[in-house]
Amino acid sequence: MSIQLAARALARQQPDQYGHYLATLDTKQQGLFDYLASEVLADLPRDLIEFMARAAIAEQFDADLLAETLDEPQAARLIGRIRQMGLPLTPIDEGEAGDNLSVFRFHPLWRRLLLEQLQRLTPAEMREQLQRRFGEGFARRGNLETALGHFAAIADDDAIARALRAHAWPLINTPRRDSIRSWLEQLPAELRDSDPSCCICGGGAWPPRNQRRPLRRSAAPLSCTAVKVSMAASCAR
Repeated sequence: MSIQLAARALARQQPDQYGHYLATLDTKQQGLFDYLASEVLADLPRDLIEFMARAAIAEQFDADLLAETLDEPQAARLIGRIRQMGLPLTPIDEGEAGDNLSVFRFHPLWRRLLLEQLQRLTPAEMREQLQRRFGEGFARRGNLETALGHFAAIADDDAIARALRAHAWPLINTPRRDSIRSWLEQLPAELRDSDPSCCICGGGAWPPRNQRRPLRRSAAPLSCTAVKVSMAASCAR
């Protein structure tokens, strides 16, 4: 289908069908999607584009998270407006009516386009601040790995260490401990080994002796006195 025919097809859609039409395009038709989505964006008010571009920093979100992170008390209303306009926003987990806890995500290609708009409309310092605020918001909600991903996106090792220190302990004896260990290994050795909480957490993230696998040669050892004390205490138990 040529771009001209696709544009005509889009023009024949009702506004509330734009999102469905764009979502049906195969991801291999990226150039076509970009063209059509740009046509849709051109007709949207700037405040709505800015809201969507900032929301797109998170792969998934709910109204409460956006209200808190973006300092936007009208987040629920704006999400409703996006859905009413038929833009490519998909509910993942429907909450109860009026509780602002329904979880949404943008179509992947639409999200990519919004992030490009974010690059164009928002200074780098603000983008970094938003990543950090999303990380803090997800951490408060118990989504630690998602939070760490946002901190890693801006190379904020101190924020990663703080989040692990504050939220990793309940996960040490769960299947998520391997994820905790992986994040600890990614911290600079000097930061990790100078932080007793991270060291002890790293020791606790080790699986039982009979389940341990050899460390990759490239991995920096989790070495500090606190780890040895923690592991000795575990053996004693």
